[in-house]
Amino acid sequence: MKGLLLSIFVFFGFGLYAQSEKDMLEKAKSLLEEKDTVKAIHEYVNILTRYPQSLQATVGLADIYEGQRDYKTAIQYINVSLDVIDNRINDFPNYAFERDKAVLFYMKGKVRNKQGRHEDALDALETALEFNPAFVDAYIEQSRTYFVMNDFPAAESVLRKGLYKFPEEWKVVYNLGVLLMSVEATDSAMAYLYKAVEINPDLPAPYFFLGQHSFENGDYVQAIDYYSFYLNAYPESLQVLYNRATCYMSTEDFYAAISDWSRFLKQDKDNAEVYRNRGMARMHLNDLEEAIEDFDTSIKLNPKSNYAYVNRGFSNYLLRNYGQALNDFQKVNSLYPEYTYGYYYKALVYQKQRKKRKACENLKIAISHGFEENNIDEDLKKMCGL
Repeated sequence: MKGLLLSIFVFFGFGLYAQSEKDMLEKAKSLLEEKDTVKAIHEYVNILTRYPQSLQATVGLADIYEGQRDYKTAIQYINVSLDVIDNRINDFPNYAFERDKAVLFYMKGKVRNKQGRHEDALDALETALEFNPAFVDAYIEQSRTYFVMNDFPAAESVLRKGLYKFPEEWKVVYNLGVLLMSVEATDSAMAYLYKAVEINPDLPAPYFFLGQHSFENGDYVQAIDYYSFYLNAYPESLQVLYNRATCYMSTEDFYAAISDWSRFLKQDKDNAEVYRNRGMARMHLNDLEEAIEDFDTSIKLNPKSNYAYVNRGFSNYLLRNYGQALNDFQKVNSLYPEYTYGYYYKALVYQKQRKKRKACENLKIAISHGFEENNIDEDLKKMCGL
């Protein structure tokens, strides 16, 4: 709402106000920029005490209370703002108040949606469009309202109406793409998302969906490009960091994967899965000691993580720490008796320890649980007569 509030200040213009009121409004604006809403509210109330018809003060209070989720009070100040306009129309016959009313009814529609009063929201948004038929944001909010009400045809119809009026407006094109993506009309959705990027190449939002589409289709290189563009704008997006790291793992760029896993952990330091994933990347680079440290942390955070146990065990196996490896593989099978790799890796450990009977017993169990024979180590096969 902040952007529209700034627009409203431009629409209403300081020319409608006395100089002392202008100074007080500037002070309130500065307090908002400093995020001191308590003092800003106090200043706006002071303005209304001296200037009861101050439109900027009533709108400013409506915006603050909406941000504080005090929707009832926000609506009250929006209604007061509309009354102020009606009272001042005759005082300024050459000033176009229709656009201002459109913004206020749009604000009212958004607040009504946050209250869950969607029918009232639609009424307010329809009124906003009557005052300003070119109000693109009102079309988009109207479509979102229908979508929340599970009326997808109406949501789509509103956006297509907006698209007919504004074929090169990226907001309409983008939101239509997102809407179609939500109902898995993927081909059409992608066409609109690509078009949104063509209209506004610097727009980051579509790249999230383009990245997701490429990721889901296994085009990891393209997905990395899209995700990277998105992360330039939103570097703290954990979902995109996770997905890009996964793409790097799939393309075997393990150094880049480690970088993304580490960035993720700076924001979510207690994520057991990501510690495990970073450990796997380090294991692929033969940084086995550091890999084990990550697996240790993953297990501490999630003591039932079979993948962390099995990868820590395999890292110890590669380091010839057979006793520690065996402990992890045994732990895996105590937690998940059907997990074939626990038995298979135990067989490998026993092979290295030259304990043929135990090696072959565990190999037999692994095969009985579905471990494929073509994946078995050739030396182990020979030891067990396969």
